[in-house]
Amino acid sequence: MKIRTPQDMEAFRAALNKCSKTVWLIGPGGEHYDLKSDRELRQGLDRLTRDDADTMELFASNYADEMVMMDFYSRHVA
Repeated sequence: MKIRTPQDMEAFRAALNKCSKTVWLIGPGGEHYDLKSDRELRQGLDRLTRDDADTMELFASNYADEMVMMDFYSRHVA
């Protein structure tokens, strides 16, 4: 998953704001970013704009949040 445009970034943040529980971004080396934490969100967004972002995985802690993030993904990243 890679954020390509400023509009994608804004939509990603808006999708995260709709999520009620924790959403994690996990890197290929096992690093975890809790995207509901401001500090870790900045680090995670930095990773999503780099070349290695295609190896990042996104996990939500409940089904409703998964659907929010899948909707974002289908509209902006896929």
